[in-house]
Amino acid sequence: MVGTKIYHTASLWRRVVARILDIMIRMLWYFPVLIQMVQGVWSGGEVAISWSLLITCALASFLYQWFFLYFLGATLGKLLLGLRIVNWRDQADLTLMQACVRVATDGLSFFFGEALHVLALLRFDRRNVSDWVAETWVVQKFPASSQAVPRPVLALVLSLCFGVLGFLNLYEMVQTSVFDSQGIVLTSLW
Repeated sequence: MVGTKIYHTASLWRRVVARILDIMIRMLWYFPVLIQMVQGVWSGGEVAISWSLLITCALASFLYQWFFLYFLGATLGKLLLGLRIVNWRDQADLTLMQACVRVATDGLSFFFGEALHVLALLRFDRRNVSDWVAETWVVQKFPASSQAVPRPVLALVLSLCFGVLGFLNLYEMVQTSVFDSQGIVLTSLW
């Protein structure tokens, strides 16, 4: 079979480091919001963030991730670590819809923390919830140093911890914010 691509399940640690890099890179798209928050902390007052700014930053982040997934097959963090995201069924490039669905599902981390990502520990192929929904698979071209072993207890404990922390952070944000037609006013940052 000439031209057949052979992929291997991505190493867990490569995925973790790539995820951290991707989060840091995505934070750059929210830099205008972070600047407003820092200015609010320094002034000791409330921080008002307009809906248009939040929507623009979220859209820019979404488009960045979608662009990299659809056109390059991986986000920047994954590319830096030699990982790629492919169609789970035939290891082909992602379709437009798969890239959109994967990015949208990854966005649920805002509500659940990293709970949906650690569920990858349940499987040999290390596919997480975003992979299940979008029918994708994170791969690398060379075999991992060891065979992936499902770790259901660790997956459930970490998922529960991250899920609870995600909900507590979201609850705290809602409790210390005022939502109106202009945007969000954060009344307490710390």
